[in-house]
Amino acid sequence: MGVAVKQGDVVVQFDATKTEQDLAQYKSALNSSDAEIAQARAQARLKEEADQTAVMKARFDVESAKLDASKNEILAEIDGAEKKLLVADAEQKTPAGGRTAEV
Repeated sequence: MGVAVKQGDVVVQFDATKTEQDLAQYKSALNSSDAEIAQARAQARLKEEADQTAVMKARFDVESAKLDASKNEILAEIDGAEKKLLVADAEQKTPAGGRTAEV
């Protein structure tokens, strides 16, 4: 026959070693996953900043090209005006009829 059991007596005692090992392994896996998530978020922030930098550089390049085009137009107008002034100056120095006096 069996032994009489009173309330509070230990009837069965399980070995917690395997459960504790599993818990430690799950905690380690969780910490590893948390680290991977943090790394992925950091990489996403870096990519977003790199993308923003690329957009800003592209905008700068567009504005720089517009300024260069405007500058070239202005310089061409100035060059054309200078040439007209040189022609006008040369025409004023040349006698009427476009012939130079022969000596």
